[in-house]
Amino acid sequence: MRLIILHIIFPIFIGVVLYLFFSSTNLIFYKWVQIAHFENILFSIRESTSKSIELLPKWVMNFLPDALWSYSFTSSFVVCWKCDNNYKVIISFFLPFFSGIIIEIMQFKKIFPGTADYYDIIAYLSGTILSLIILQNVKTNYYEKESD
Repeated sequence: MRLIILHIIFPIFIGVVLYLFFSSTNLIFYKWVQIAHFENILFSIRESTSKSIELLPKWVMNFLPDALWSYSFTSSFVVCWKCDNNYKVIISFFLPFFSGIIIEIMQFKKIFPGTADYYDIIAYLSGTILSLIILQNVKTNYYEKESD
């Protein structure tokens, strides 16, 4: 359960917070917020955090949520499957990474709202690779302790 919270839920939570509090209000997230009738709460929080936006580097607001999404998506495969063979590792890499690329293509073609960006693809790749590297080391230690 600790792996799920730390490597799947927590990165998604941080990414959502970054999107909601610091990103453009043109994102699809804001349509969901309006449907849920949370826009007043969200905009008051955004107003109180508006000075923080100036302190954050642009990459934190623009690309870190994408990297965190990819990290979490990849981690969900690695944690749930235990990735004990090359086939599972390959799927754990390609499915999240290519999902990100498909999102960017859909944004480029205006099928999906957003701005297509090569840096987003680098963020997806970074999150995916980072998850595989970190969880390979973490899971080796975790499952060794579990079997003792």
